[in-house]
Amino acid sequence: MIRSSKSTIKLGNELSIEQENIDTIQQYAKENNIFLTEDFFDIGYITFFSIPYSTTKYYGTESEKKKYKMICELSEKISIFEGYKKFYEKISEIYYTELAIQNNGKKFDEDIEVTLKIKREILFDLDNFPIPCESIIESVIDNEIIEKYLNIEKNYGINEYTSKYIKNIPVIPRGVNIPAIGYSKPSYDSYAEYFKEYLKSIIDYEFIVEDEYCFIRYEQKNIKPNEAISFPAKILFNSELDEIEYEINTKYNPNIQKGKIIKKLKEWFKISKLKVAAYIRISKKEKEVNSISNQKDLIDYYIKNKENLGIYNYYVDNGYSGTNFDRPELKRMLKDISNKKVDIVIVKDLSRLGRNYIEVGELLDSILPLYDVKLISINDNIDGLNNEEDSYLLKALLNIYNENYPRDISNKVKTSLITKKVNSEYITSYAPYGYVKSRYEKNKIIIDIEAAKLVKMIFDSIEKGLSKNEIVDILN
Repeated sequence: MIRSSKSTIKLGNELSIEQENIDTIQQYAKENNIFLTEDFFDIGYITFFSIPYSTTKYYGTESEKKKYKMICELSEKISIFEGYKKFYEKISEIYYTELAIQNNGKKFDEDIEVTLKIKREILFDLDNFPIPCESIIESVIDNEIIEKYLNIEKNYGINEYTSKYIKNIPVIPRGVNIPAIGYSKPSYDSYAEYFKEYLKSIIDYEFIVEDEYCFIRYEQKNIKPNEAISFPAKILFNSELDEIEYEINTKYNPNIQKGKIIKKLKEWFKISKLKVAAYIRISKKEKEVNSISNQKDLIDYYIKNKENLGIYNYYVDNGYSGTNFDRPELKRMLKDISNKKVDIVIVKDLSRLGRNYIEVGELLDSILPLYDVKLISINDNIDGLNNEEDSYLLKALLNIYNENYPRDISNKVKTSLITKKVNSEYITSYAPYGYVKSRYEKNKIIIDIEAAKLVKMIFDSIEKGLSKNEIVDILN
């Protein structure tokens, strides 16, 4: 039991942090080389009274109760983070392709039946699709993450598939409030069973399995002349393949169309330049170390050395606090993310996104992964594009407790000075002899006319062969 040895008052039942939560945080800290202070789990002395069919009341100082709540939330966040991480790792191992059919004729057609022939060993078995763990399965279902993953995105010139029949979508399990007992949450098994059924309803293909091959079949109600319509969903594979045999039957075309789709299928489609959203924020109280120009210069310098990155847009919130997300440029960036215009978000450091760890955690843990947007935080050495660990969220949360703010400020000052040096700006307090600091432009030095005459005289004397002592005598 973790509690303070200084506590003297003992009322009601003493509250303690569950060992499972302690183990979760300690394990994560160990894996990510994060130091926890000795009193990290010390929540002081909190008591609680539970009355049947009523709320639980807690007694203790506000700081003790707040710390207890934050530690519980942190443990939950770690569990969710680890759950999503493992889930996405398993999904990323699955290959897929997106296909569409097109009517190149001049006549309307209907009752289209499409059949694909694929080797059984290559086609991915939906029964092997990873099921989210207990900490995230409800979130995955509610946010329709699998539907967004499997559905083919609407593209210019290609219409979305519409099922010929009404889909038989299973009923999602929901908890109920039982009088005198309270809220009853569905079991994990019921969620898992629903997930399997829901997965098959999204795919909307008929699978016919034979010894060596598997046939995938679906029907399209109709198709207009020159119209292109996507398949019902992505087709999943265990590995890459070079070709897919197809067969198409329609109502008004007596000939069965046969052929092969020859294509090297890839796990991911990548463009030459990834679109980067550069987010910049400075509050009214912050000093020059976090100035808009410093942040922009640092980001530009970073992007300049990355051939695969290109700035899509700058989002600058000038004079806005990081304590909440009520910022116009941040909202504009989030809208562009949801519209899939952005591949990467880049910031000088995580504090630019915000100082409210719950809102920032939601952004990093849910919103960005949902739209497959990576994060780069220059000062924090976070590169979501190349680092599959993506552990920035929980490191930031743990730093709340360990009070690394002075070190954070030190890093920011160093980075600001480096940026100024790159831009040929003068950063020391006093100008060298022969120069003075400009009164109109900060970090710039100009020639001191009077002193320059002496400097020129010294150089001329050296060229004439005078010794140091002789030059000193002249100056004196």
